[in-house]
Amino acid sequence: GRDRLDAQGARKTRAFIEAIARRRQLLAARAQLLNSLGYKNVLERGFAVVRDGNGAMVRRASAAMQAGLVEIQFADGRVAAHTVREGIAERRQPPKPTVESAPDRKAKEQDQGQLL
Repeated sequence: GRDRLDAQGARKTRAFIEAIARRRQLLAARAQLLNSLGYKNVLERGFAVVRDGNGAMVRRASAAMQAGLVEIQFADGRVAAHTVREGIAERRQPPKPTVESAPDRKAKEQDQGQLL
C-alpha cells in the first residue's frame, strides 16, 4: 500500500508541474498578444489616437467636428489640430514650391512638430 501511495504522489507531483508549465505558456502567449495590441504598438504601426480638449478619445468624425480643437497622438509625439468641414481641404490650392535652405527647412520642421 505504501508503494502505491508513493507512486500516486509522484504522479500528482508530475501532473501539477506540467499543469503549471502549461499555464505559464498560456500566460506568456496572452501577455504577448496584449503587448502587440497595446495602443502604443498600434501607434508604431502608423495609427494615431485623437483626443478632444478634455483628453477624451474621439472615435467619430462628428465628435472631432464638435470639439474643434483636437490633439493627435502619434508614436513619436503629439500635435494639436483644428478640425474643418469636410470638403474644405480638397478645395485648397496646393502651396507653390519654394526653395529653402537646409537651416530654414530644419527650423520649419521643428516648428511643425510642436503643439499649437
